[in-house]
Amino acid sequence: MTNSNNMVIRPATPDDAERLAEIYAPYVTDTAITFEYVAPTVEEFRARIVKTLRKYPYLVAEADGQLLGYAYASAFKGRAAYDWAVETSIYLRQGESGRGLGRLLHDALQEKLQEMGILNMCACITAPRGEDPYVTENSIQFHDHLGYRMVGRFVQCGYKFGRWYDMVWMEKHIGPHPEQVEPVRFGLQAGGASTPKKSLIVYGSRYGTTKRYAERLSAETGIQAVDYQEVKTLEDYDRILYMGSLYAGQVTGLKKTVGKLSPQQELVVVTVGLVDTADAENIARIRRGLKELIPAANYDETRIFHLRGAIDYSRMKVKHRLMMSVVHAKIAKMPEAERNAECRIVFETYGKTVDYVDFGTLKPVVEAIG
Repeated sequence: MTNSNNMVIRPATPDDAERLAEIYAPYVTDTAITFEYVAPTVEEFRARIVKTLRKYPYLVAEADGQLLGYAYASAFKGRAAYDWAVETSIYLRQGESGRGLGRLLHDALQEKLQEMGILNMCACITAPRGEDPYVTENSIQFHDHLGYRMVGRFVQCGYKFGRWYDMVWMEKHIGPHPEQVEPVRFGLQAGGASTPKKSLIVYGSRYGTTKRYAERLSAETGIQAVDYQEVKTLEDYDRILYMGSLYAGQVTGLKKTVGKLSPQQELVVVTVGLVDTADAENIARIRRGLKELIPAANYDETRIFHLRGAIDYSRMKVKHRLMMSVVHAKIAKMPEAERNAECRIVFETYGKTVDYVDFGTLKPVVEAIG
């Protein structure tokens, strides 16, 4: 997208990190516009660019080889129901404000977000409490002129430079909100084409149920599926889809697999267990365990899904049958009111063959990976 005065708005690349970090640093050290205390290193900034580009647009303004500013979108919140809303950020090189550059970046970003199917643009803005040497109301006024409306104010929620700051949220709707909405097309880049991602399905399966799901997902997506025990390295892949059976409170093979990940790689986790996936208490317990296991650098962007599996006591190894008999005996002594969903399903299926596998439940996984 080319504009007058030799100005070009183009997608950012990780190679822009040094110059963009240079633009951002004064906002950290000299203003309260951002609540960061320490300016990120070039490597940290590069990782941020890579992380953003997995899902959202990241644009730079360039003229005669110099980067003058940048704009990008990020998740408004991590939950799936928030997919159609984003938080936006715009930063200009010192001395470049007041000539329409901010609006050019914003409008280009809005266009890309609309192509993705985003409906709400949200801006989180520092608000001064009276005259202040570190921040003005210019950003609030800027967003007001762009069609944003004020939707909320948090009072004295940020502390920087020895003083308290308010924070306001402003919002702009950029599309209609129908009852049936199309999924957001994450990863859509310049030119309207999704950036291809090199993906791999890795699975950990004790008795074959998770392997069945992995092979079906592979057939539907064309992505290779391999047993986690066969994986030597993951460095050649942008996205890892890990499918693991739940066993004794752990996800089979996941710990070994995430140990091979870098913060720049996208992770999708699919757990397979007996408990009804509609049981909120059980899902919360599983996710607490996942949060402890998955590195923080990956967890915030990790998409997590839960499928129901199967069990066949006749195929169990002796040591596993013995362990389950001990667990069953322990549960039998528990008052029914104290049994959680996992205890109930273990007790109800003890010694039986049950199969809850439903390949139709893979649909949200397929949609999420595009």
